[in-house]
Amino acid sequence: PVDTTLSSTTDNQVLRDFLSGDHCLQGGTGWWKHEFCFGKYARQFHDDPEGRTVIYLGQWNEKNHLEWVSKNPSKMPKEKGKRKSLSFLYTDGDQCELTGKTRIAEVRLKCVENNASPHSVSIYLIEPKTCEYIMGIESPLFCSILDRADEYGIIKDTKV
Repeated sequence: PVDTTLSSTTDNQVLRDFLSGDHCLQGGTGWWKHEFCFGKYARQFHDDPEGRTVIYLGQWNEKNHLEWVSKNPSKMPKEKGKRKSLSFLYTDGDQCELTGKTRIAEVRLKCVENNASPHSVSIYLIEPKTCEYIMGIESPLFCSILDRADEYGIIKDTKV
């Protein structure tokens, strides 16, 4: 028998730190890397010998998220027990030179069952419209927290 006590304890600590915004997730390949801090921000960055270039794609603002979900009912979570993902809107990122508006990002946390790699996290970023992003973050770690969100996708209880 495999002892899973340590891994579940570690998972709970990682989730607790993630939900409190203390543990940020990073990923991405190529020039830009991506970083997401739950309840704080979504951003991309590039490191080179002169330093780090950072572009904020969006900051967390609960009021803006609630307005967005109200106007876009398809972004509301499914009923508890049937959820596979949660969507959050992060607004007021850095100004976009091409549009003159601030950047926005929809962040999608998705539960992906993966018994072979239960701690894996995959991050991708797409830009369907200029300076409007979708950041997808997929992990088995999210499966246990999806049903904690209220009908607007807000997770108030960050204790694991």
